Amino acid sequence: MMLLLGANVVIAPLDHAIASGTSGATATGDVAFQLQIDPKRKGTIRCALYRDEKTWLGDTPFRTAVASPSAPLVTCRFRNVPKGNYAAAALHDEDDNKKMTKNVLGLPTEGYAASRNAHVGVLGPPKWDAAVFAHRSGEHTVERAEMKY
Repeated sequence: MMLLLGANVVIAPLDHAIASGTSGATATGDVAFQLQIDPKRKGTIRCALYRDEKTWLGDTPFRTAVASPSAPLVTCRFRNVPKGNYAAAALHDEDDNKKMTKNVLGLPTEGYAASRNAHVGVLGPPKWDAAVFAHRSGEHTVERAEMKY
């Protein structure tokens, strides 16, 4: 499944990533991706954590997580994450079909977000450099973003 933003612009394929689970790594700390959402909307918040620009918004994230949209602020938690640079993406999958639902023009009808509130342009998805953040060894990192509907 591809998350699409703008007119047929790929932001993140999460269905394969969500199905594949996590990859093993030495534990050094947790990353929390906190999202401001509309809690009146149902469904599931689906998040993916990426380790590098090569895999950014592809179908092989480093980790995946889900959260229930039960409050205005929800958290996708990624446990045992080694130090390094990461970026996160999220989908508010209101119809729980594990993909971004779009209207007839190809525009998203479900919420989406990227770490550091990386801007999603009309001509493409957020760049790695705009979404990347540092996770230090042994620390708990909190990254915040606002879901865009």
